Amino acid sequence: MKNEEYAHDAAEMETTQTTANGIAPLAGNDATNPYTDLAVTEQLPQSLQHAPLRRRQTELPEPFNGLTAAQTAFVADRVAYYIEELCRQRGASVDFDYWRKITKSVLKGIADRKPLVCPARAGSGKSTWITAFLLADCELRLNNDPLADVFSVLLVLQKIESLNGIRDTIAAFFPNAPETLVVPLQGWTAASQKAGFCKNKQVTSFDQCRKDNCPYAASCDVLRFGQLAGQAFVLGVSQARFDLLRKGNALDGLLQQVENAHPRILIFDEKFEFAPIYRLTQTTLDAASSQLERLITQRDLKDRRVFEKQRWTTTLLRRPFSLLREHTCIELDETTKAMADIPYGLCSLMDADNAEKERFGRFRDYLNGSGRAFRTPALSEAVEVIDRLYRGECLFTKLGAFTILGADEPQISFGDSLTLVFDATAQVDGDYQYLDAEMLPQSKLRHMEKLCLHVYTTADMNASRLAMRKSWKLPGFCALTEDILRRYEGKMFLTTYKDLAAEIPKLLDPQALSRLLLDGETCPYFGGTNGSNEFNTASLVMLLGYPRLSPQTYLERAFVYWGRSGIREQVQEQMVQWSPLNVQQRPDLHAQLPLTIAYEVCHLAARLEQEIYRCQLRNAACDKTVHVFLFAPSLELLHRLAERFQGAKLWYEDRIPACIARAKATAKQYDGNPTVYARFVAWLSGWDRVPTPLSSILNDTDIGAESWKKLRKSERFAPLLAQYGAEMTGRGRNVKIEEKSQKCA
Repeated sequence: MKNEEYAHDAAEMETTQTTANGIAPLAGNDATNPYTDLAVTEQLPQSLQHAPLRRRQTELPEPFNGLTAAQTAFVADRVAYYIEELCRQRGASVDFDYWRKITKSVLKGIADRKPLVCPARAGSGKSTWITAFLLADCELRLNNDPLADVFSVLLVLQKIESLNGIRDTIAAFFPNAPETLVVPLQGWTAASQKAGFCKNKQVTSFDQCRKDNCPYAASCDVLRFGQLAGQAFVLGVSQARFDLLRKGNALDGLLQQVENAHPRILIFDEKFEFAPIYRLTQTTLDAASSQLERLITQRDLKDRRVFEKQRWTTTLLRRPFSLLREHTCIELDETTKAMADIPYGLCSLMDADNAEKERFGRFRDYLNGSGRAFRTPALSEAVEVIDRLYRGECLFTKLGAFTILGADEPQISFGDSLTLVFDATAQVDGDYQYLDAEMLPQSKLRHMEKLCLHVYTTADMNASRLAMRKSWKLPGFCALTEDILRRYEGKMFLTTYKDLAAEIPKLLDPQALSRLLLDGETCPYFGGTNGSNEFNTASLVMLLGYPRLSPQTYLERAFVYWGRSGIREQVQEQMVQWSPLNVQQRPDLHAQLPLTIAYEVCHLAARLEQEIYRCQLRNAACDKTVHVFLFAPSLELLHRLAERFQGAKLWYEDRIPACIARAKATAKQYDGNPTVYARFVAWLSGWDRVPTPLSSILNDTDIGAESWKKLRKSERFAPLLAQYGAEMTGRGRNVKIEEKSQKCA
């Protein structure tokens, strides 16, 4: 691993190996490569052997103000060593220079605690670095190195499988380590059972887990992990569990290792929801009441105080909700007193009676304390929203059911922990725009010379969810898919809307279908591929549609994440403009709130980039040209994508493909029947290229003589024949359609 940065570090150390807090000579070390002593075959760890441990000699200074230069160099060296070893074991390669810079940034951040965001692109080695960093941390702990105190980690991964995989990797390097070294905190999952953590093979779902009442409880690792969580040096949780811990105010206890004065480093392998969003609807209130009633019945409770709390759900939750529902209407007619809903705006309970606020506060405190057992999911949701209404203004929408949204400022840091978030699309994702976090350098673009973006620009190629409802759209795009697969080699990753994912395989011919990378028996769909590497053999990518959220959701998310951008002011200004004349019109959110357009573009650019990177581009050894097909994207979105894929070829397809035109034409009807043009197109599409008399064509298509004359005189007739490589020959009764001859000049 020779590079300029390593050589520079080695020169500074003057042929000595810096330990965590001391200097030790290196016998026979190459001054330009501090890893020469580790390159001896017998010293390198094998797949199931532990790595050599290094010793340090002195305690950490008090107070701790960050790592010294020597400590930083030492830990960075150990992380780099493990990256190299993991790459050797896996037959992989990464940009060592880039990851060394990231390591040093993280080590520097231990002192100032400013949140860090690492926008390493897909396939750049993120998982390798995380594992290597943890291995270096664990080495310090196993060496009883006091420096390990500042390297305890809370790791948040999207998938339990990944969490268990990292634990297994660390166990392979350090097979004799104590059980508190790495603890993956988890409930019952299929993955935990497969890993052997759950011994009860009769359990097949989370609901069936009997926990302490299970006959295997004494040897259950799932239960044991919960008991060891506080003592764990590296504690791992899934994103779903992290969200539950955060919402339940149970996170603080895990941010600090027991008997350790230093907070854990908090590492996220993927973006998480920075601002938990709570929504209050009539459905939420109904569910809260029914859940509470069911809980009281199950426990056979007779305590009058419990039933009193149940009544409070009506007075303290339903009543203010109904009040706000009425106040977010506008009078249409003074005589009839007819009312109409204001589509969206701001609402609050800050002006409510103090006694009402105090009663709600006692109810909230009861549910957070002695009455915690009665805080059901729906009741929690309702309480969180009402609580925020008493503290400030919330967004309401009536674009569907009356909904009140409650959320706090986006939060990326927790307690005194250093937060490190990995997100390949962070630089384009709008959710980061107003966060107080340091954006680390982007990893280098790879394989851009092999990437071709095919952009179909005509309106007929629009693949929005609404456009795809047209009867001819899906058959037309399936025909286009077959055409692309005939023209280009390789496997195809085609992702689309969930409701279309199962239909596409049914419409493709067997040969085309055999080259599609499926998710089971269906195509992958937007939202179902998150975090997946299963499609990295594809050299063709078709993004059939756009993973858009609803207009209401974009409004909500822009309101929460772009509060500093002026979106609240735009909403407030629009509220003033509502009148009996415009309140009943379907609101155009993009026109009324321009910031929602900008937020949507950021969201779509990030999502589409993630989908594109599921193909061979993510592989270090991408050996084929990658073709990506996009359909009628907006100019703003295309501009963002072009910026993200600098160096790629951009090809514009400004003509409607023949197969799309044919599908559209054949779908046209008049009085419930296909038009003359559609019937002739249908005949051409199935034509076997054999010369065919006109009389036979008219008979097969049920086209009359007069209708045929009109069709021949139309402007579309000649281009249609040319499109299919056909021509009319002969006269009178001898007229026929045959393949156009290729005459030499």
